[in-house]
Amino acid sequence: MLFSPFLSGLTDASNLATMMRQQTNNTGYILVLITMGGYTGRPFLFRLQPNEASSMNRPWYKEPYVWMLIGIPLSSVIFGAFFITKAMTTKDTLVRDNYYKDGLAINQEMKWDQEAKNLGLHFEVSVNGNTATAKQLMSRLDAPTIIQLKFSHPTLKDKDLDVLLQRGEDNKTFTGFIDDFAPSRYYLQLESPEQSWRIRQEVFLESGRTLNLKP
Repeated sequence: MLFSPFLSGLTDASNLATMMRQQTNNTGYILVLITMGGYTGRPFLFRLQPNEASSMNRPWYKEPYVWMLIGIPLSSVIFGAFFITKAMTTKDTLVRDNYYKDGLAINQEMKWDQEAKNLGLHFEVSVNGNTATAKQLMSRLDAPTIIQLKFSHPTLKDKDLDVLLQRGEDNKTFTGFIDDFAPSRYYLQLESPEQSWRIRQEVFLESGRTLNLKP
């Protein structure tokens, strides 16, 4: 940057301001006036480079940094409004409505868990294609006529599977039809309303795999 040589004779501030505006608009000069402790020093004019002079006359909406500063908080507001709307309009299928009845059912089912331990139950459960099989290996009672097999997905209710298994001719093997499913982690529940017992276990369910169930 170069000092303007014709400022040596200027003493009036208004003339300096007028000269500054003219020089800045026409030739790209800018006035620098240093003041310290009530004393005003000699003013200087600096000549800007062509790209610097043009950037001073550019409107604010053409500055990229302005849009960057606006865009960060604006995007936060947009995403926040989206997730709030999503949370308010989407039903949480994991939340139960009637807590009192659920509490009574839980107490009753815990007795079923204890009954399964008292009977010393042991089952093998497998799924092959659309056929679910449960084989009773040990029990202090005769096998019930029907047992229920439930697979509860941890997060997606649509993937829950309920199967009704009927006792076969050997009085130990139960079979039933199961819908198509994708291999995933499930909470397995095998129960007999007839004998009031239940076995629960967390398993990874996939076709052809045999699961050992004990209370």
